Amino acid sequence: MFNDHIGAEIGISYLLGSRYEAKDEIFSSFSQPSTATYTMSSKMIRFNPSIIITSGIEKINPYAKFGFLIGSGLIDDEFMETTSGDVSELKYRYDGGLAVGFTSSFGGLFELNENMSFFSEINMVNLSYAPTKGEMITANYNGIDMLPNMTTSDKKIDFVDSYRNYYNTPSADSQPSEELRQKYPLGSIGLNIGVMIKF
Repeated sequence: MFNDHIGAEIGISYLLGSRYEAKDEIFSSFSQPSTATYTMSSKMIRFNPSIIITSGIEKINPYAKFGFLIGSGLIDDEFMETTSGDVSELKYRYDGGLAVGFTSSFGGLFELNENMSFFSEINMVNLSYAPTKGEMITANYNGIDMLPNMTTSDKKIDFVDSYRNYYNTPSADSQPSEELRQKYPLGSIGLNIGVMIKF
């Protein structure tokens, strides 16, 4: 704290994202039944410098925090399809670049004694992440590893803001393919509860 009302802090956190799954099932008298499963998850380490504004009241001290968030991490994108007993499994890993966003918190600090206080706050994170590169790390067909037979273009992706395809002169197999960058939402809202100890 710089004075009774204004302070600063630097927070470091690790995001272990939930796994989100979608399933597509096809049952038709004209074709073999098939099931496709799509799964995504993320991991990220985040740095969060913030400004703290407090009321300065003793015993029960309301406060607000506003901060800037920088993250570095990855996204796993998995696909599995089963058709007539044949199983295809693909897994991509997207990384590169930084996630940038903002945080805000509103809560109260409750003094227990001279050296210890209890705090409770609502924390909001506004964050999105647009990876700059991707790589296929798993490609199995009925348990057979297909990666050794794939080209660099098949396995690696450069995510870019814009690109052009020339059908008469296709890109080289030895170079990563290009796709448009897209942002993935990693925002959240939650409750933080803890104890602050002064030395």
